[in-house]
Amino acid sequence: MMKQIIVITEDAQKEELFRRTARSDYSVNAGVALWNLIEYCRDPEKCVEGTILDAGMVSEDTVIQLRRIMGHPLFPIVVFGDELSESEQGKWIRSGASEVLSLPASEELVVSRLTNVIALYAMSKSLTGRSYDDLTGLYTRQAFYHFAEDMIREQPQAQYTLIISDIEEFKMINSRYGEEIGDALLRYVGKSLAAMNSKDILFARYGGDQFVGLLRHSGGTDMENEAPILGGMAMMKKYAPVENFEVKFGIYDEVDHELPISMMCDRALMAVRSIKHQYGRTLAKYNQRMQQQYLKEQQILECMEQALSEKQFQVYYQPKHSAQTEELIGAEALVRWIHPTYGFMSPGDFIPLFEKNGFISKLDHYVWEKVCEDLTKWKRLGLPVVSVSVNASRRDLLQPDFLKKIREPAERFGVDPRLVHMEITESVYMEDAELLAPIVREVQKLGIRIELDDFGAGFSSLGILSKLPIDVIKLDISFVRSLEQQEVVVESVIRMAHRLGFDVTAEGVETDDQLELLRKMNCDCIQGYYYSKPLPESGFKEYLGSYEKAE
Repeated sequence: MMKQIIVITEDAQKEELFRRTARSDYSVNAGVALWNLIEYCRDPEKCVEGTILDAGMVSEDTVIQLRRIMGHPLFPIVVFGDELSESEQGKWIRSGASEVLSLPASEELVVSRLTNVIALYAMSKSLTGRSYDDLTGLYTRQAFYHFAEDMIREQPQAQYTLIISDIEEFKMINSRYGEEIGDALLRYVGKSLAAMNSKDILFARYGGDQFVGLLRHSGGTDMENEAPILGGMAMMKKYAPVENFEVKFGIYDEVDHELPISMMCDRALMAVRSIKHQYGRTLAKYNQRMQQQYLKEQQILECMEQALSEKQFQVYYQPKHSAQTEELIGAEALVRWIHPTYGFMSPGDFIPLFEKNGFISKLDHYVWEKVCEDLTKWKRLGLPVVSVSVNASRRDLLQPDFLKKIREPAERFGVDPRLVHMEITESVYMEDAELLAPIVREVQKLGIRIELDDFGAGFSSLGILSKLPIDVIKLDISFVRSLEQQEVVVESVIRMAHRLGFDVTAEGVETDDQLELLRKMNCDCIQGYYYSKPLPESGFKEYLGSYEKAE
């Protein structure tokens, strides 16, 4: 499409003047209604390269908003009027006009002024690139930084709130519907947010599926200040090209004007990341605790590779006993991090982080190898040989060489695959059962039993699970903790599981009463502090030895 210069005027003679003086490679369009000017100019497909506005028809707010929407400090906004005084011309320049023409003036002067501002804009674009995002038409991140600073500088006494939104599981949307639909969703969100832009609200595409907004207000409650944006975001979901997508919001309130805009965004990002993958939570506000958590996570990320190479990660084993005979029949391998400086680090601090950044696959492979090595050692020492279950993440299962990675250590250490079980959490399995089931069946063909961990924490049913490759169901610990209240439910689950051919393990068992109830319900296996806490390899080796002597 030919590049356009938009003229807003009701004066036919002046319209004709601008048509005569415009460059031949530009099309002059005087057919855009004033009410549609902002929407028309922000559409990248319209190729708007400048505007010429009649001072008698537009306001300073129109110029301010147009300057902000177009996302480039040199975008041509020319204001003209009859015999404009110096103070009037100054007023338009301060509002953001590139040039002010006081008419009447010679055509030579008009040509010179228009040519200069248009050429300067074209040259700037060729050197620095566009300031708005090609896909959504919103500002780019860098342009947002620039205009957000201007916005705060304009009214430093005002209060500001910075919001970052993040579309939950956007990669899954792309995978399920295709990138074309994913792009359509981003365009739709961008258009919806752009419609909210005003002199007090500034939106941009932050990157990927994230959008950022700065809201100026004069106090009031958080609800009053954020309602226009959050309400608008909620309404736009109604007509989106994808149904039931979720948007998370991270909010940085009481913005510190001295901070760079990039740091303000970092704080809103910390907030939105704190609720990622948390069902039912759509909004989080930045606080100092998040900053401390972020620094802690950075420390973990900086030393994880070194920790793996130095074998700071240790495998602990928690025994499993037969519910009926109390015989030791297995163990679960659990990873612990003993840091030389920080000491014992809770798995809750590092496992979720590793699952996000992908390091979990390296760690899981390390644990798998260590379990195979320990099983061989125990056998060589003449200790009882029991099966050990090892946890596997979704990332593990989707690796192209996953089967090779679990088969090779077993072959190298001479371990019977039937001695190594694989635990997969219910939430991971049910998230994409159709994709994971064929992979898990291949694992079963190696002789490895599959244990479904945390059953009951999600929304799957035994009927659904009967169609999936599973050998053992591990009841979620919440069932055991409320066993007396849920006795009928738990007994029914165990009975149904047995009818479907599954063994049942109860974890988190701590008391005689819990053990007796589970035994009466014909539960197969017990795991928990009733028998033992997780033990380091040396402690579990002693446990195996004591069990052998007892026998």
